[in-house]
Order: sequence, then structure tokens, then C-alpha cells
Amino acid sequence: MLRKIERRLKFATLILVLSGYLALTTTFSYGVDILIVPIAAIMLMPLGEWLDRRFPLYRRITSAVIVAFVAGAFVIMQRVTLLDAVIALVMFIQVYSLLHRKTVRSYLHIFLMSFFLVLAATAMTPRPDIAFVFLLFLLSLTWGMVLLEMLAAGHVESAS
Repeated sequence: MLRKIERRLKFATLILVLSGYLALTTTFSYGVDILIVPIAAIMLMPLGEWLDRRFPLYRRITSAVIVAFVAGAFVIMQRVTLLDAVIALVMFIQVYSLLHRKTVRSYLHIFLMSFFLVLAATAMTPRPDIAFVFLLFLLSLTWGMVLLEMLAAGHVESAS
């Protein structure tokens, strides 16, 4: 039963992640090519989770990537607007969370980063088609939160 809930939660999470990036595509600053990021992260997610479970070196390597990103963030902030730098940080956090084992906390991080992407898109004068993205976001967030609560409750019951 928990496996079925976990699969559905992952699917709801993927829809939620895509809705965040779709919100960015409704602005004049980002095009459809931004969807490469979530699609690549979604495709690499099973491999990242497997590596995270099996090899402690994977965590060290991804920690080194975090240090490199933080060092590069100062360069990024000088070349783009502050909002674009924040969006890059949000995207990095979300991709990092997608490519590791999922806990309740990491799912909440992914959900929050999707919300921040939608919020950033609304600050960038989106086109009217963002209404569809809002609907998709709200439905997948509601579905994901319910499934996450069910998964968390199931782990508590099975531990007792």
C-alpha cells in the first residue's frame, strides 16, 4: 500500500515541478527551452535516488557541486537581474532535491520551490495562459500534500 502511495506522490510531485517551470514559460523572459531542466531532472531522478542509496561518495560529489554553485552564484548575480539569480537558486535547490532520496522534508522543499517559481513568474508580467498553470499547480499541490500526509501516516503506523 505504501509503495502505491509513494508512486502516486512521485507522479504528483513531477506534475508540480513541471507546473513551476510552465509558469516561467508564460513570461516574456523565459521560453519553452527552460523545460529542459525539469525534464532532465525527472529523467535522472531514479538514477540519483539509486546512487544516493548505494554510494556515500555520491553525497560528497553533490556537496562539491553545491560549493561550486555557491562560488559561481556571485558571478551569476553580477550578470543577471536579482530575480533571475533567485530563480536560478530555486531551480538548483529543486533539482538537487529531486536527485536524492526523498523524505517528507525533501518533498516539502520541492513543493516550496515550485511555489517560488510560480510566484516569480507572477512578478514577471505573465501572459493570460498562466491561469491554466495556476490550476495545474493547485490541483497537483493538493493531491501531493494529501498523498504526502498519507505516506507520513503510513510510515508512523508501520513503525509502531
